[in-house]
Amino acid sequence: MREQHMAAANKALRQLILAGEQYRQAISNYVGLGVTETQAISHLIVTGDRSHSELASALGLTTSAATSLVDRLEHRGIAERHPHPHDRRQTLVRLTERGRAVVVDSRPWFDHAFDRIDDDCLADAVALLTTIAEDLRRQADLVTDLPRQDHHSEAAKPAQSDNEALTTEASRSATR
Repeated sequence: MREQHMAAANKALRQLILAGEQYRQAISNYVGLGVTETQAISHLIVTGDRSHSELASALGLTTSAATSLVDRLEHRGIAERHPHPHDRRQTLVRLTERGRAVVVDSRPWFDHAFDRIDDDCLADAVALLTTIAEDLRRQADLVTDLPRQDHHSEAAKPAQSDNEALTTEASRSATR
């Protein structure tokens, strides 16, 4: 029974992630920003000011790509750089009023995701979503630390069945 529930939970989580990706694309188009820019805005609104390297790590970017991203956000008036309060070598990236306005403008659509959740159940939904997000981030960190799997190499191909191996060997023998 647990296996069936886990399969359904995995499918529901994948559907949630896909819906989030679809939502991000729609919002990106609506506000005239790229997906990576709106991802940066989300990270900054949730976590607060971040250094370039922290933002790069959170978004899976190189530091040079993150610098270009921040340049674009700064040019659009969405984010700004400011000195790190404790480390003179670093600058932090923060959202401007205009950047926060992008989030405020999209909030009603986010709120509608909870329209069918009873007010009595909303706190439980928040707790479940928070737990799932924390656990998913922890799993992502674990996967990030694993050696890369190359699913396109010869070694990654599934082993031949006995019949396929015999057929292959027979073909080789016939051509000798």
